Amino acid sequence: MKLSGCVIAKDEEKTIKKCLKSLLDICDEVIYVDTGSKDNTLAIAKEMGVKIYTYKWNNDFSAARNFTISKASGDWIVFLDADEYFKDSKRESYENIIKQAKKFDGIYVNIINLNDNGQVAFSNINTRIFKNSKAIRYKGVIHEDLVKNGKSLKILDGSKQLEIIHTGYTKETKNEKNKSERNINLLRQAEKNNPNNPLIPYYLSTEYSAKGEFQKQIDYAKQSIELGRIGDDTLDYLPYLSLIRGYVGLKEQIENDKDKKQKLRNIIRYYIEKFFKKFPDNPELNFFKGLINFEEYRYSESLNNFSQALDSNEKIESKTKMLDSGFKMMPEIYKYKGLIYSLMKDYETAVYMFTKSLQFNPNQSFVLKKLLKLLTEESETDTIRFLNKIYNLKDKDSIQMLIDASSDVNNRILIAYYQKKLTELVGKKEYSVFYLLLCGEYNKTLSYLLKNYEKDENLYYLLIVNIILKRDKNLYDKYKDNLTNESQKIVGCFLKESQELKQDNIKEYKIILDTLIRIDATKTTDSFLSLAEKFSCNLGLIIGDVFYKNNKYKEAIRYYQSALTHTVIDGEGYIKLGKAYYYNNDYENSFLNLLKAIESGEQNNEIFEYLIFQLDYLRNRDKLKLNKLLNNIDKTNYREIILDKISSSKKRTITSTHSNTTIGSNQSSPIFIGGAGRSGTTLLRVMLNAHPNLCAGPEFKMLQPLSGIYNQMISLKDIRQAYNLNKNDINQSFASFISSFFQKFKKDNSAKRIVEKTPHNVLIMKELVSIFPNAKFVNVIRDGRDVTSSLVTMNWRDFEGKPLPYVQNIEKATKYWSQVIVKSIQDSKHPLLKGRVKLIKYEDLIKNPEKVMKNVLDFLDEPWVEQVLSYNSIDRGYEPNESSTDQVSKGLYSKSIHRWKKDLTKDDKETFKEIAGKLLIDLGYENSLDW
Repeated sequence: MKLSGCVIAKDEEKTIKKCLKSLLDICDEVIYVDTGSKDNTLAIAKEMGVKIYTYKWNNDFSAARNFTISKASGDWIVFLDADEYFKDSKRESYENIIKQAKKFDGIYVNIINLNDNGQVAFSNINTRIFKNSKAIRYKGVIHEDLVKNGKSLKILDGSKQLEIIHTGYTKETKNEKNKSERNINLLRQAEKNNPNNPLIPYYLSTEYSAKGEFQKQIDYAKQSIELGRIGDDTLDYLPYLSLIRGYVGLKEQIENDKDKKQKLRNIIRYYIEKFFKKFPDNPELNFFKGLINFEEYRYSESLNNFSQALDSNEKIESKTKMLDSGFKMMPEIYKYKGLIYSLMKDYETAVYMFTKSLQFNPNQSFVLKKLLKLLTEESETDTIRFLNKIYNLKDKDSIQMLIDASSDVNNRILIAYYQKKLTELVGKKEYSVFYLLLCGEYNKTLSYLLKNYEKDENLYYLLIVNIILKRDKNLYDKYKDNLTNESQKIVGCFLKESQELKQDNIKEYKIILDTLIRIDATKTTDSFLSLAEKFSCNLGLIIGDVFYKNNKYKEAIRYYQSALTHTVIDGEGYIKLGKAYYYNNDYENSFLNLLKAIESGEQNNEIFEYLIFQLDYLRNRDKLKLNKLLNNIDKTNYREIILDKISSSKKRTITSTHSNTTIGSNQSSPIFIGGAGRSGTTLLRVMLNAHPNLCAGPEFKMLQPLSGIYNQMISLKDIRQAYNLNKNDINQSFASFISSFFQKFKKDNSAKRIVEKTPHNVLIMKELVSIFPNAKFVNVIRDGRDVTSSLVTMNWRDFEGKPLPYVQNIEKATKYWSQVIVKSIQDSKHPLLKGRVKLIKYEDLIKNPEKVMKNVLDFLDEPWVEQVLSYNSIDRGYEPNESSTDQVSKGLYSKSIHRWKKDLTKDDKETFKEIAGKLLIDLGYENSLDW
């Protein structure tokens, strides 16, 4: 099999070397076509030893690509863009996939698009490997597609195995190349030549979207729809979605005009409903519907829409990812679900949703801050351990984002920890101004703020707060010319310089108050609050809003109440008061104020959603309180309207799908790791523990004794019958009992699933799968000679303190290894365990950790995250010391492979061959007994 690598480029000196090297690693020949480079691109290509051709650029990407593949002589073609490279450079990976593709024309690979921080922005599937056939050619001047005799190719999905890293759409690169402008010019020329092709206006709509010109995006999307279908069923919906995206873009550009925003929401809702009839299973339509409902405070419907989007996306996952759609909306869906569950006070589920969102895109400062606010009750040690599973502490931008988010929740310990990590990374001490202010280091911050306050509004207000905190009028006189007139009036009044404040000063007062609250300057904040008396109007609602924003609900209630005593507040004021009471757990007062909002004329959806939240919250917690709230509804003049609204909104039930699950449920099915002792099970355990969804502590050791009790209870049929207990009753009781041991650990780690690693789990898989029907098992196998070499060096003892027999000599160690391997493989063939056991080799994990871990996570139905490869950076100081603790605290190393060659004597080898030599051959470690 011969592979031809192909690439076309012009002025790509920054990326071409990495691209060509990637192709040279896996291909027999590499065809490079230059379309007129004026930088060093061509010179670099010549140094690389590839086949070079030149092509006169004629504004047609397909023509250039077709010229390139015409020069290829291989059986299959591998095509990369100049700003791409293959993540896996081992040729065997590609040969294995191609061998499976004999009846196909091409192969999908996964394109991973990186953002400016080098983090994954989104992913999509594309055909980059295809047969070298004259019938297969590109068409389209840009956004070119592969066709076979003018029709779609038959494609094998290899996206889970093959990945391309794409760096070309970071902001810097896009600005350098001005790709959108170039593409628009090419498309307009193509439109003149082919005015009836619906693909061209569709592509124009996407280019104008990238430029933020949303009205033009809408116009071209409509033109594409009017011209007819753009392709087969997998492409047909794209212009419709581009139309909706255009209206969403227009809406987001509007800032302060509520009526205009609502008109655009109505238009978006109209098109969503219209297109639903045509594309009922499209996930993005549900996504946009969820967004509109969220903005209109229809939280119950919104949550349902987002769940439907996930369900439909799962059904058509490969198509969605190929069309560059679903993957980008994933972090948004989980973000909004997290926000809704936060409003419902289901904080455990909210943490799970925000974590999922950050798994898809960790570069979300807003989501990270929301998550940290929910983790304030957790210990800093647990929070740090949790965050370090998500973020790369070798990336400066990631650490800085963690510092900023920690500052937002005033957590000095977190800030100090990540400041230290930043110092270790950059080699010099760097402390955030916010942290220094929190610590009362006002002098250290002043000089920095004076130099930098003009660059950042946040720094400007920190400068003002610094002056206020020092309460030094001389300092104020010295630097007051650096402040705006509004700021001078506020600070001057605080320092007793002036006595009157006006309506125009409210905005400034509000921002400064918010900053004081954020840095936890309690005494100064109390003094600053007294300035409210200097205003001619009551600031109760405004000050209440600031405290509410900072989750200080008792203080918010006090100021909202003060507004009530000084003036008549409208329905919006009652809503604010009702929400503050709700988050302060005073449901009766919350309910009464929300009802007052309705009686004052307010009937927006938000009120009814908060009424529903409280009824749902109390339904299974406090029936007396629930009935009292329902009685309050009966007393209002709007009883029928309220009940009708609640009824219509409750067509779906708001319940958590995460927080109430047990270890045996579909949502949090357990994972069991096992294998003969010294086979590498601890290594796999700590790697999985680095995954944000998973938590894996040291060996629990008790599952094997419990399985013995379980078997006893199952066997006592007479006793079971006497107590009217069937097998299912026993299974559920044991599931609940065992789960209870892990729930606190799972909660402390904010994890979705428990991973339990005790080597002899593989000997009780039948019992465990009976108790936990959704469980999955990973059986780690290692060369028996290395296992026995290691076992005889262990000082392992049983619960009574007696030495374990299989660590006493090579004969017993070999018999033990053989028995564990044979039983675990035989048991894995049991019908209950079909498809539930994954067998991996320790040696493969060491030599190719990324490939093995991707396969393991795929088997476990968990997304891939890089953190599993940097497992040794996770702090596990809370764990007791085990025999493998020292080894797994280091990075991966291969010194332990083939240790038997120096450890086993000639007699040891003969003993092993006699007992387990054939098994060693069956497992593929040897071809014969001649070793």
